[in-house]
Amino acid sequence: MFGTAGVVVLIGAVVPVIGLLIIWIGFVLATVAFFQMKKE
Repeated sequence: MFGTAGVVVLIGAVVPVIGLLIIWIGFVLATVAFFQMKKE
């Protein structure tokens, strides 16, 4: 899921008009991935 979030943030950085919204979605995905990690 971290890979997907990274790709979404990268696409958001390339797209000028709606890039901020796409970057925000990428950070939300990264946050979800962080909280889904199993604790060891």
